[in-house]
Amino acid sequence: MNLNDEALAYHSRPPCGKLEVVPTKPCYTQRDLSLAYTPGVAEPCRAIQRDPDAAFRYTARGNLVAVITNGTAVLGLGNIGALAGKPVMEGKAILFKRFADIDAIDIELATEDPEEMIQAIRLMEPSFGGINLEDIRAPECFEIEDRLRRSMSIPVFHDDQHGTAIISGAALLNALELQGKRPEEVRVVFSGSGQEVVSGAADGSLHLWNAADGAALRPFSGHGGAIVAVAYAAAGQRVISSSADGTLRFWNAADGQQLASVTPPAPPTAMALARDESRLALACADQTIVLYQTADAQVLATLPAGAGVRSLDFNADHTRLAAVTGEDRVVVWEPGRQAVQETLRVPAGVAAAAFTAQPGELLVASQDKLITLQALHHERALPSLGQKVVGLAYAADGSLIYAAAADGTLRAYQIADGQQRFNTSHGAAVHALAQSPDGRFLATAGENGQIRVWNADGSPAAKGELGGFSAPVVRVAFSADNVYVAGGTAAGEVRIYHVADGAVVQTFAEHAAGITGMAARGQAGFASASADGAVRLWYVWAVRQLAGHGGPVVALETHPAA
Repeated sequence: MNLNDEALAYHSRPPCGKLEVVPTKPCYTQRDLSLAYTPGVAEPCRAIQRDPDAAFRYTARGNLVAVITNGTAVLGLGNIGALAGKPVMEGKAILFKRFADIDAIDIELATEDPEEMIQAIRLMEPSFGGINLEDIRAPECFEIEDRLRRSMSIPVFHDDQHGTAIISGAALLNALELQGKRPEEVRVVFSGSGQEVVSGAADGSLHLWNAADGAALRPFSGHGGAIVAVAYAAAGQRVISSSADGTLRFWNAADGQQLASVTPPAPPTAMALARDESRLALACADQTIVLYQTADAQVLATLPAGAGVRSLDFNADHTRLAAVTGEDRVVVWEPGRQAVQETLRVPAGVAAAAFTAQPGELLVASQDKLITLQALHHERALPSLGQKVVGLAYAADGSLIYAAAADGTLRAYQIADGQQRFNTSHGAAVHALAQSPDGRFLATAGENGQIRVWNADGSPAAKGELGGFSAPVVRVAFSADNVYVAGGTAAGEVRIYHVADGAVVQTFAEHAAGITGMAARGQAGFASASADGAVRLWYVWAVRQLAGHGGPVVALETHPAA
């Protein structure tokens, strides 16, 4: 009988499967049953109602784990579905009992929707003392575990996310203990095939080992200082190492020969290789991060870190680089644009940071021995305007962001890639920016006593310069119907213009101090706030002004058909 046939016979032997429920209390007499069930069971129910923690005393909850899967990533089998994964989950339950004397129940959820899984597992919290997630595919497994941990009061652990790391880490610590070395003295990297290991030590030695039996294969000789980091590249054919001797070296993994040596601006302190191996980031003791092209070691860019960097990591598509900078900061860079996207501060101090498979998520190891999942808040960093930004607006279709600066410039950036679409100028310092509700127009409020109206592409509108103010315009707004634009000055004056022809519709001077806010009210009205403490509402009574009389108008009649 081969292994497959033997396994089927093992699982089908009566009783089928691998689990059964065994009572822990005697249930032979009527009295036993009256204690186990009604009416006696009511008293522990009341005790738990008064104090939920009493459930750990009066029920099996404290020693009961749910082994939960949806069968989307069963080891060696892939996505076989929830029901087909049941034998594996029963097996895991047996491991809990056999090796830890913990009772476990397998639960198979027939869904691949992370939201449905999260909701279902949350609802089961009163039944169990812990949750063991099993064989759930990535990247959904990261979100499921993280959100359950945040929302549940019992332990939640996804075996496949952490088990390999825990066992590998324990093996490495044991190996170091046998060799009389400390973790901070070595740098270790596995080849993609898992057959070889490269390790670097504080004495500058660099060795290749057979992962199966630990046999030494060959040294890489040349470094004269402690190894900072090592990495495999070119499908395991090249080894890259950085050292405190002030060099970055490239080696032939097959024979240990040095292929190239690069001298960075200062001795390296950290290194990271992009996952596509196209580029490499090297942090240096002069508080810079140098980006190299891996193929030929050409410098792509130098980033000013501003403090010492102790850890680096690229995200999956190498568009972000996380740098542990100083004692308590993780700085996320956009290396392609040489811009800081975001800075995370960790008061307890940062030991290391690494991106997860999920976009916008970062694992941060802090000095207080905690690992937290941090969500990044910023999608992209735009180039600095070099001046105070006084106004921002999104394009109606969401493709652009408009920014006005105090120096009078008005710029548009593409949200998709951060590239500048246009750069124009008001001609004087600008205090505010407004966008019409339909997205067709922009307006800037200028120190020169003008409102300038722009088309959405940055070109001046037909009647683009609206003047006549007696003081700098500090606030601007469009009416809700897109017909009017109003400006308020530092002296408290409010003027309303017709956008199409630039005609002055109305002027108000009731405020006793400068305007501090302007907003549309209704279809064709405005509200203004002032430093005089008042908020005033203005209605546009004049639809159009008819000029031409040389003196007072004394008579008026409308055409009957008007």
